[in-house]
Amino acid sequence: MAPQKALYLYKVLHFTPIQFGLLMSTHGLAMLLGLLLLSVWGERVNKRATIVLGFLSHAFLIFALLFVHQFILLFLISLFAGIGGGMVRPLLNVYYLDRTTLQHRSSLIGIKEAVSSLGEISGSLTVVLASAWLIPQRTFIFGGCIVVGASLIALRLLKSHRVSLPTPAQLAHAIHLDEQLNDIPEVALTGAEYE
Repeated sequence: MAPQKALYLYKVLHFTPIQFGLLMSTHGLAMLLGLLLLSVWGERVNKRATIVLGFLSHAFLIFALLFVHQFILLFLISLFAGIGGGMVRPLLNVYYLDRTTLQHRSSLIGIKEAVSSLGEISGSLTVVLASAWLIPQRTFIFGGCIVVGASLIALRLLKSHRVSLPTPAQLAHAIHLDEQLNDIPEVALTGAEYE
């Protein structure tokens, strides 16, 4: 979507370079703000819900380009989408790392980042190759639908971040056998861990 977005803002909406720069920098700064909020909330945030909301905030920005033509409204929407989008990538990394053994973590993140980069390159290449058919509005609809689809996949496939407490029988058995309790998950007893 990125190549079409730049041309659309310049040629169709007639934004000035200053307005375009403000929109892009606002989105980038909002992503940093999303990372800052994520660092403050830490483990209290529901990973699945935040990932899905982050995807949907990005889709909202894409679809807004179809209907919103005022700079100030796009500015505010970019701010909102940036905050949500800033949380997605680190939370996805944490989600993957939580469910991967130590010896495979580096490989998994490397593959994930490579696939993500490949998707960005192939998306831009698709816009170039299909430029006659993919006018800006179609690009935004197509891109927005892909992001909504990704959010639905995340909602369906990602497990809710619930902590399963050991039963009293498991604890008694572990203590009785003088086993170390390292395999029992640590629990942060905060209300945000539960839905």
